[in-house]
Amino acid sequence: MDSHDRPTKQEGDELLRLVRNYIAFVIIAPPPNQSESRIYGNATCSFIDTGSRRFGITNRHVVEGFRKLREENPNMNFQIGSYVFDIENRIIDECNRPDLLTFEVSEEFMSRIGKTFCLCRTWPPLRANDDETIVFAGFPGQFREQISQDSARFGIAAMLELVTSSSENQFVIFLDRDNWIRRFGTREISELKNLGGMSGTAVFRRGKNNCIIPLEPIGIIYEGGAEWDLQFAVHIDFVRPNGTINCSIV
Repeated sequence: MDSHDRPTKQEGDELLRLVRNYIAFVIIAPPPNQSESRIYGNATCSFIDTGSRRFGITNRHVVEGFRKLREENPNMNFQIGSYVFDIENRIIDECNRPDLLTFEVSEEFMSRIGKTFCLCRTWPPLRANDDETIVFAGFPGQFREQISQDSARFGIAAMLELVTSSSENQFVIFLDRDNWIRRFGTREISELKNLGGMSGTAVFRRGKNNCIIPLEPIGIIYEGGAEWDLQFAVHIDFVRPNGTINCSIV
């Protein structure tokens, strides 16, 4: 990577802060008034504006996990942030391969959870390149703290890394722990051993030449390889401008 492509510390901090506007945590849990109330799982979702449509996006396996739990407990809730979200009646499209699910989300709900849509210059964005600097953030379950029966705190992990390799269906990000530092927040990033909960987070490239659109989504993380400190992301161009998904991976 050319030294001119590396963001300064100030630029890096700004990118890491900015990406938090475009993501939210997902909770799968029964109502807090139940005796067995606890969080059964959490993940991440992201919000994008293709220029043709605004919508949310996560992995299909996140919603499939919710469906299976709801079969056992019909009162199970799907939450985005602190609010129950009727995901089944909001789905635009879903697919196993690529592991993606898109859903409608209103401006009112976005205002309620304090998030915004990431606007894209063109759709689809160019695919990830090897050694390209990218930024992403999510809500690992390891950083989740259950404070009480009806209250939990979610820590965010934000990373500035390089694309290790890119293929027809996906790209890979190697997590360079030797360069991890705590830039903000209360948790030491070195504590993060388990990346579960990052599913559904968007991967962004930074805009070039002081572009007025500083971040551009290029992929969605769907799996992690904890033993090798890898994150796997599907190219976001499998999502069409209207939010439907090109299920072309066999």
